[in-house]
Amino acid sequence: MLKVGITGGIGSGKTTVCKVFEALNVPVYYSDQRAKDLMRNNPVLKRKLQETFGNSTYDHHGNLNSAYLASIVFPDQHKLNTLNSIVHPFVLEDFSSWCIDHNKEKYVILESAIIFESGIESLLDHIVIVEAPLEIRINRIIDRDKVNRDDVVQRMNTQLSSEEKINLSKLIIFNDGKLSLIDQVLSFHKGFSGL
Repeated sequence: MLKVGITGGIGSGKTTVCKVFEALNVPVYYSDQRAKDLMRNNPVLKRKLQETFGNSTYDHHGNLNSAYLASIVFPDQHKLNTLNSIVHPFVLEDFSSWCIDHNKEKYVILESAIIFESGIESLLDHIVIVEAPLEIRINRIIDRDKVNRDDVVQRMNTQLSSEEKINLSKLIIFNDGKLSLIDQVLSFHKGFSGL
């Protein structure tokens, strides 16, 4: 079974690309979503996060206070690295278990904005970059998350640039509205399926 990573900068359209793969019956592991689930439900991880970032990390009902956590880690690269170093081992273990459950598939996809930053690339056979022009990406995030431009740029600055990611992987899907997304995904699907 091949393990394929789908990555790209925030707002590039990774989720849209993955939804097309899912329509082709390819299992997709959404690492950000799974990380949030683990941060909400794994008692060991919850304890580590609370010990590191304080009692405000969770509310009095034990729910993750995402706004609080984001407010302290995104402006501070060291704190963001600390958060990632705590969460990533749990996500990697969860992904490994998930792969066992899907081991009869020709290939599976791991979607993550930070494949290279987190070191996950060593677990993957191929990595596809989803690329879109900067202004399109910024506007998508402003519309999606209802945040201002400065917040989007700050979040973008915590990730590798598109150029750096493209240099690390030559497999690219262009999500700029000019080339057919479906045709590009179908081409990769045929290659990964050995068709």
